[in-house]
Amino acid sequence: MALLQVGAPACIGLVSPIDIVIQPGSTGLDPAHTSFFQVLNIPTRIIKGAVEIVVHVQLVNKGEKVGTSEAALLAKLEKKLTFSFWRIITLLHWRYHSK
Repeated sequence: MALLQVGAPACIGLVSPIDIVIQPGSTGLDPAHTSFFQVLNIPTRIIKGAVEIVVHVQLVNKGEKVGTSEAALLAKLEKKLTFSFWRIITLLHWRYHSK
């Protein structure tokens, strides 16, 4: 068996395998996107025409479901979650006996 880790976008209703943390700093998004941050109560400011997050934010805790607003924000920030999958390879061997 092999353990595979794959980066994937956060989907609505998906249980987060990790704590999702947004670090302070520039998002690269224009000021028209501030409504996403306001819905999630994330303090921001506008610097040089871009939205900047001013505090460390715990967006979703490990084991919680990702909500609509959280998924939309993560998509805009182009953040991906890491999921682990077990890959099981089964070898089937058929033996035919001829009489």
